[in-house]
Formats: sequence, C-alpha cells, structure tokens
Amino acid sequence: MAQGEIEMNAVLLIGAGSETTATFLSGITYRLLTNPHILTKFTALIRTTFPTSSAITIHSTSTLTYLNACIEEGLRLYPPLPARMPRRTTQAGP
Repeated sequence: MAQGEIEMNAVLLIGAGSETTATFLSGITYRLLTNPHILTKFTALIRTTFPTSSAITIHSTSTLTYLNACIEEGLRLYPPLPARMPRRTTQAGP
C-alpha cells in the first residue's frame, strides 16, 4: 500500500472503532437517568409488558410506541456514527 492509502485506512478504522453503539447506549442511559419521569414511565412499560427477560424480542418490542420513540430520540441525539449525518430542512419543514 502507498502511504496515502495507509493513512486513509487508518482514519477509517479509527473512526469505525471509536464511536459506535457504545455512544448510543451511554447517551440514552444518561438521558433516562437525568429524566426520572421518563425513566419511570419507560421502566413501568417494560416491566408490565414482559413477564420475563426472555420475552423481550425484536418482534415483541416492535409495537411499543414509547419504547421506539425513546430509541429514535436516542439515535437522533447520540448516533452510532463517527460523524453526524447532515440534516436539511426545506422551507416547507421536515
């Protein structure tokens, strides 16, 4: 590899390994812990919907609007990407 290719690969590998799912999980945990009213609602939803942890699956969670809203907001605030995605709003709005 040429020096330029090595440098570009290094940038890619460092970026890919530095801010991933851990960023999202840390961020959403922080937000839930600093907003007790949301954490209480979130916890109650999970505990009343699922009798055991094994009942929590991708299919069983897909209909939980509040859970999905929390996840979407967490992804918006703490995306698991090395750089934020650009956001554009037209004059008509989002």
